[in-house]
Amino acid sequence: MKISVSGIRGIYPNELNPYTALIWTNAFCNYLDGKNIIISRDTRKSGNILYPIVVNTALSTCKNVYSLSICPTPTSLFIIKQLNLDGGIIITASHNPIEYNALKLAIRNRFLFEEELENLKNYLNNLNFSSCIGDLIYAENSYKIHISSIVDFVGLKIVNSSLKVAIDCVNGAGYKAFPELIEKFGIKNIIKINCDNSGIFTRNPEPRIEHLKHLEELKDECDLIFATDPDGDRLLFGIKNYGLFSEEWTILVGIYEILQREKGDIVVNYSTTMLVDFIAKEFGVKVIRSKVGEANVIKKIEETKSIVGGEGNGGIIYPKFNKTRDGLLSLGLILNSYVEGRIFKIINNFPRTYFIKEKIENNNFDEIKEKFLKEFSNFEKNFEDGLYLKENDGWIHIRPSNTEPIIRVYAESINKKFIDYVLDFIRRSFNK
Repeated sequence: MKISVSGIRGIYPNELNPYTALIWTNAFCNYLDGKNIIISRDTRKSGNILYPIVVNTALSTCKNVYSLSICPTPTSLFIIKQLNLDGGIIITASHNPIEYNALKLAIRNRFLFEEELENLKNYLNNLNFSSCIGDLIYAENSYKIHISSIVDFVGLKIVNSSLKVAIDCVNGAGYKAFPELIEKFGIKNIIKINCDNSGIFTRNPEPRIEHLKHLEELKDECDLIFATDPDGDRLLFGIKNYGLFSEEWTILVGIYEILQREKGDIVVNYSTTMLVDFIAKEFGVKVIRSKVGEANVIKKIEETKSIVGGEGNGGIIYPKFNKTRDGLLSLGLILNSYVEGRIFKIINNFPRTYFIKEKIENNNFDEIKEKFLKEFSNFEKNFEDGLYLKENDGWIHIRPSNTEPIIRVYAESINKKFIDYVLDFIRRSFNK
């Protein structure tokens, strides 16, 4: 089981199961100050088992539970903020394969920081129940508050529009919220793909171009195409006649839109595209890098008093609105950028880069790190989050995954030969 700021995550039922869910929920509820929490889930079948266990365990520690049932992760955190609650537990493995599930733990309206997670572990040794039983409040329709708030924030209302938009929700938690958000902006011509709550993921749940070939077929028919993951925090988009854009472009467009409204520094993780630097240069602000994991991005934003940030996996974080990656907010910002025409300026003016996202099925990180250090010995080195190697034309980031038992290797460059060399090195050195 993987325990990190990204959640208590594992394969059901071998790692995460009713017993481990009860232990972690009990520990979290006894650790958390305050009485009022939300509990929500994505559509995974294992959530049918885990959800009532988590709810009842929380009630048995005298917590009042606002039950959101199937609800996107960013919506869940937004509701914590709007209702002034004390925290929450979201049962979702996000972009991971269907056999995974997780408990994502929130204090107020953000996920736990690393030091908080370490303190929480001290509560695992003893189960502690209360004679006080909390109240159960059903709040399944509260997602509509999030939708209305996004529409108000973006300030876009399309009237008599001929826009045609496709949305693929992978039959995940956003199956209602995403189509309703698009409609709330005034768009009536919507193609809904994988928009039910069956929990059957008909494609790889991570929204990346290589997993979405079926959407490429719509690039001549739809003005905009969107795809999200099972808990709705990640988003990928496509544009008519252009096709699908890498998930890295979601954060680029989102940050550009936020900086139109408010100028300030940017925080992104080490694995995020270098094209963020071009946005920063245009607005005269700084780019600050953080460890991977949205909790780490949020913490760095707070420490540096930055305005906006996110991760290149398809999620923008604008803390004044929501302290998490928010795929629904991203959709609204991208739609606004499209209608206002700014998105085409970004697409046409930014340089092209070559980006690879590889994984190595080997948990010996130190061995892998040493091989990269030897091969790229002339690069600048940073060890804050695994190993980050940088030169003028590009970078390489190697780190253990927060969510799976693998080593992730990301690299980007304006020079294709550099990327080809990195790929060849990975295949030669690690039998890829």
